[in-house]
Amino acid sequence: MTQSNDTPLERLPQRIEDIAELLARSISAFDRRMEQMEIQATTEREQRASEYAKIQQLIAATAQANAENTQQISKLIEVERANERRTNSIAKSVMAVTSDVKDTVVSVKAIARALERQNRELSDALRQQSRDFFDALERH
Repeated sequence: MTQSNDTPLERLPQRIEDIAELLARSISAFDRRMEQMEIQATTEREQRASEYAKIQQLIAATAQANAENTQQISKLIEVERANERRTNSIAKSVMAVTSDVKDTVVSVKAIARALERQNRELSDALRQQSRDFFDALERH
């Protein structure tokens, strides 16, 4: 400490020493603060790098999932096309069978009509023969 009766010039070395000590403490505090800021910046960079790596992994996983989904969709489209072809083929077969059945029904109906006509003709002929027979029998 300086004495109050010292002249300003006599107090100057002590003032310089006090200022130097304050400056040294300020520099030391500044250095500590800079070191803390560097540590914090490094930590933040590491966290950002870690987050970036996680994002990159998510992007890669998403791309892989998208590729797999696209492949599955392509397979499903091909299955759908195959099913459509089969359905069309079955529909054509059903149409052909339906047409054949209709033709058969028409033919059966025609045959039935012909048989009915023939049956009537035979019945009529048999009745006529029976009448002729009984008429001939009565005459004798």
